[in-house]
Amino acid sequence: MPSRGEVCTATVISKIHSESLVAGVKSELTRNARKVEIKDLGIFQNSYELREAVEDCEALALLVGSGGTERIITTGLKGYPGGVLLVSYPGNNSLAAAVEAVAALRELGVNASLHHYKDGKGLVNALMALRAVALFRRSRIGLFGEPEPWLVYSRVDPGDVEKLGPQVIRIPLERLYEAYHRVSDEDALEIARAYRVRASSKIKLEELVKVAKLYLAIDSIVSKDRLDAYTIQCFEVIRALHLTPCFSLALHNSKGIVAGCEGDLSSLVAMMLSYFSSGTPAFMGNIVDIDGSKALFAHCTAPVKIGNYRITTHFETGYPAGVSVSYPAGRPVTIVKALVGKRRMIVARATVKASTPRPNTCRTQIVAELEGGTGWLLRGDLGNHYVVVVGDYADTLSTVGELLGFRVELH
Repeated sequence: MPSRGEVCTATVISKIHSESLVAGVKSELTRNARKVEIKDLGIFQNSYELREAVEDCEALALLVGSGGTERIITTGLKGYPGGVLLVSYPGNNSLAAAVEAVAALRELGVNASLHHYKDGKGLVNALMALRAVALFRRSRIGLFGEPEPWLVYSRVDPGDVEKLGPQVIRIPLERLYEAYHRVSDEDALEIARAYRVRASSKIKLEELVKVAKLYLAIDSIVSKDRLDAYTIQCFEVIRALHLTPCFSLALHNSKGIVAGCEGDLSSLVAMMLSYFSSGTPAFMGNIVDIDGSKALFAHCTAPVKIGNYRITTHFETGYPAGVSVSYPAGRPVTIVKALVGKRRMIVARATVKASTPRPNTCRTQIVAELEGGTGWLLRGDLGNHYVVVVGDYADTLSTVGELLGFRVELH
């Protein structure tokens, strides 16, 4: 049996076939599975053994080895709580069985997706999606404070997030303030000096020390509570401390702790799925402007590892500190919108375009030309906040959405 939480592969064939039927394609699946640390469970010809083998797997890639396996699949995986990726190939009625089984699994309430094998690259991307789902389902998410009150459409109950698998830990802001006041100026000064070269003339060293203290306070809670991600009620913190958590989010995202703004759990989920799919930290921002096929997204924080950056003031309040990160023009990006409570996900391909910074909006600004146009942004059924990740991960993220039971739109 696999250790709890593993991602697994398995193969099913009908009883009239021998294991040699799928030796070649199974070898290819196993070879690619090793690239993403997925464990192979073997070949199964009955539903009981399949069900018993996968019960501790967080997510499953199932090679449909032959026709006549539909009943084995649906009976063996009925009630399975993780994501199931059915892998078919051109031969032995594999695809015929897979399309029948995936429809039946979805009708049974199992989150299932289908990948038809053509080449190793496509298979690796599909397996990376499976891996991302498993990482997400194991995660511990911190909610500092509450969602901001203006999230009148995007707001989601933590319980809806937990239905997807992660655990949400509620963290009162008072606990954060107490941790902030315990941080010594000496410890914060070391960080402030390290980043002072990136600070604009508007940010004094003593202000950067306070920003660093907030980072260390958040980091202490992240470590103690073993958080993989968090979102924070930013403006309440600003009101209490007269400084922003933007710098903290910029550093944590660059260090592999996914960090989002405004207590927006849906956007945090999109950031987590983007990061787990790509290994690249994601940006979360407002939609600011649309011009033809181009859209401007902006916020006062972004991962500092993405490109050149500077530490400046926060746009709305003028308090320290906002972070302005330059996303390189010409880079492909993927735009993601998740509506967790409604089980919807929108994924779009885009390219970063050169632009002149605007003074009347948030500090990090990304102008992206959307491959499928911008009309969907103005339909009025999505709300604010969009996630941008560098690289083309549209297919992988679409598969991730399906494996979590989302209705996915790809633009």
